[in-house]
Amino acid sequence: KFLPAAIALQILSLGAIFYSLFTVFNTTLISIGKPGLVTKIYFLIAGVNVVLNIVLIPYYGISGAAITLSLTYLLGFLFTLFYLRKFVKITISGKAIFKIFFGSFLTLLIVVFIKTVFVTDPWIEMFISLAAGLAFYFLFIVYSKTIDRSDIKILEKMNIPLSKRASKILMKLIR
Repeated sequence: KFLPAAIALQILSLGAIFYSLFTVFNTTLISIGKPGLVTKIYFLIAGVNVVLNIVLIPYYGISGAAITLSLTYLLGFLFTLFYLRKFVKITISGKAIFKIFFGSFLTLLIVVFIKTVFVTDPWIEMFISLAAGLAFYFLFIVYSKTIDRSDIKILEKMNIPLSKRASKILMKLIR
């Protein structure tokens, strides 16, 4: 009975990744004095959203709406990334983005596996899944060299609450 909604939710969970990045990037564009550009991007992706909804919903129903929304967020993410690279002169390598998504996907698989193996109290499942997921993802980004010493220095300059001890441990782990 709820199977179509489950598929749509799975599609939307992928879209949520792009939505998160899109939100961070468009907020950054606004903060550097480009709110008009962000408004134009919103109008563009809203138009794409309407067109895709008209095309996909009649054929795929709620899943078509989920696909449309996820594609819209992906498009918004790509546009804001393009303009951020242009205005802020940041270098975000495609390889680093791939590593982040790949690590996130592997973390998701681990969490799903843990939840299927440990069928117990939901709070215990949540704690075990969260602890294992965070530990794996942290180790993944360190050992896959997704972050490096310059990233730690940027965090320190941004006054991100990172203790001296945590900073030293990270610097030792990241070669």
